[in-house]
Amino acid sequence: MRIWVPAPIESGSQSDVAILSVEPAQYVRSWPDTSADIGHAYLEIPLADVNGGFLNISTQFRFTQHEVRFVIDPSKVEN
Repeated sequence: MRIWVPAPIESGSQSDVAILSVEPAQYVRSWPDTSADIGHAYLEIPLADVNGGFLNISTQFRFTQHEVRFVIDPSKVEN
């Protein structure tokens, strides 16, 4: 089974991104790159290792969120 798990990236509204863990770690084939355009962890899990039809995958991360404001000029909005 191939699984891509989303992860945060550095951007104008997020900084100091740190991926703390991706579990189950033994199946991680690609660790998230926080400076990439798209953040994700890639896991490959043999179906024989999935017990009972359920699979628990978790990620832990932290980042600083910054406020972003957009000023919209109503005269430039088209209907």
